[in-house]
Amino acid sequence: MALKRDPPTQASMAKALNVIQQVDSAPLHASRVTQKFLTDQQVQFLRPQQWMPNSLDAAPCDYFLWGHPKNKLNKRRVSALKGFKRLLEKRLRNSPRK
Repeated sequence: MALKRDPPTQASMAKALNVIQQVDSAPLHASRVTQKFLTDQQVQFLRPQQWMPNSLDAAPCDYFLWGHPKNKLNKRRVSALKGFKRLLEKRLRNSPRK
């Protein structure tokens, strides 16, 4: 009779693949509880002091792709998801390319 194995956890997979986890500065990610949990699970991760400062090179979509439509969308009121999707697609099509 074969024993059933538990599915791998994110922590065990990260360790096996020699992955370093990087998270954003959300309070949940920066909390001591989360950092202790990751340490206890032997997950390599970047501590807040090691995070890159805000950088266009680190996350270009955060600084341009989403920023431009967001500024435009904030000027409009959308009541349904379908309308929001249509408006977002229109704004992305009309966004400057540089």
